Order: sequence, then C-alpha cells, then structure tokens
Amino acid sequence: MVLDLFKNRVREYLKPLVLLVSGKGIKPNYVTFLSLVLAFFSAYFFYRSYLVVGAFFMSISGILDVFDGLLARLNDLDTDFGDFLDHTIDRTADSVILVGLIFSPVTSRLWGFLSLIGVLLTGYVGTQAEAIGFNRIYGGLFSRSDIFSIIFLAALLSSLFNGKIFGIFLMDWGLIILALGSNFTAVQRAFLVWKKF
Repeated sequence: MVLDLFKNRVREYLKPLVLLVSGKGIKPNYVTFLSLVLAFFSAYFFYRSYLVVGAFFMSISGILDVFDGLLARLNDLDTDFGDFLDHTIDRTADSVILVGLIFSPVTSRLWGFLSLIGVLLTGYVGTQAEAIGFNRIYGGLFSRSDIFSIIFLAALLSSLFNGKIFGIFLMDWGLIILALGSNFTAVQRAFLVWKKF
C-alpha cells in the first residue's frame, strides 16, 4: 500500500477531467474496456522488448482504471455489475501485461510466472474474503498501484542502464521484487481473513 497516497493524488488531478466529460455519454464501462485494450498494447510492446513504450501504455491503462471509478461515482453509476466488471478487467489486464513480460526476451520466465501467481493471488484473496461474508481486503504490502509502479520503474531504469547488478538485469530485479512482494501480500491477506474466523 506504499503508493496509495500517489493514487489519491492522481484522483485529485483527474477530477477536473472527469467533471469535463461527465454527462457527455461516456459510460464508465467503456473506459474500463479501453483500459484493457491499452493493457494489450502494453503487453505487446513488453513482449517486443520496447520497455518504455510498454510502461507508457500500462500507466495509461492504470490511470483509466482510476478514471472509470471516479466517473461512475460522479454520475451515480456505481453498480455491483460495474464493480464486478472492473475487478475482472483489472485481473485480466494484470495477467496480459505480465504474460507480455514473461515472454519478452529480456526477462526471466521464472520470476515472471512467480509474479503472475502472486498478483493474481493478491487480488483473489482480497475479493474472496468478501465472497464468504467479510469486508473486501485491500491491505498488505503491495497494492495494484505498487505493482504497476514497480514494473514502470524497472522498465524505465532498464532502458537507461542495460547492465547487470549481481548478474541480474534490472527488469528481472523488478520482477523479483514483484514476485516476492505480491506473494507476501497474498499471504498477509489470507492471514487477515484467517484471523476473522
């Protein structure tokens, strides 16, 4: 949850734009699907080793994920279906982006797969808590904002420095941090649920 303060700042910056497009017929679900389209662009460029371009599309996809929620709340379109769709698209986008990184020639598939497992488990445990009658859990070491930020930073640094640190490329260091942190977060959330019984 380290970068949630940054996410709140992004919300504040987006509010004027949300107010501008509000009432123009733009549905939050359209924005949600657009974020998924951009996630596919991101995955493609990561796969082709254009890390900065991939990170750019990933960032815009993440910003749209914040935007659609603001738009829904402002126009009183915040529905259970919208929430379901948003979380489904989020997990799909996360998976698509990480698959692009997994099959990129500049990354380790092992750490990529471990990152994918951790990211999916983190989201699953948080929502499964709600499915069995508890409040949805967002706590833990990493949030989705942290996950995107780690990938973005690793991609940017990798484009500036192509060498290795302790025999490992910077993009792989990013995936190592992501794999360890996301799986740890999944365990944290599972422990929080276990304590409620």
